[in-house]
Amino acid sequence: MITLQLIHSFLKDPLTDKLFHKYVSDPKAQRVFDTTVRLVELAVVAAPLVVTAVRSVRDMAGSTSTRRRSGMRRLIPA
Repeated sequence: MITLQLIHSFLKDPLTDKLFHKYVSDPKAQRVFDTTVRLVELAVVAAPLVVTAVRSVRDMAGSTSTRRRSGMRRLIPA
């Protein structure tokens, strides 16, 4: 199974970068590669944050609302 972390490791490997820039001479392709590396880096950082946010929203939506009573007691008995 290919994970985002595996793709990130492959793209950030110095040997991958060296081979790509050695054999690919088109400047547009090199810019696309560099942009892809930056996007994958952002995704690696953002993915855990997105997962946490989704879990939090799911927990809030699934929890039953409980009414809290005021902490103050009635001063005059009923």
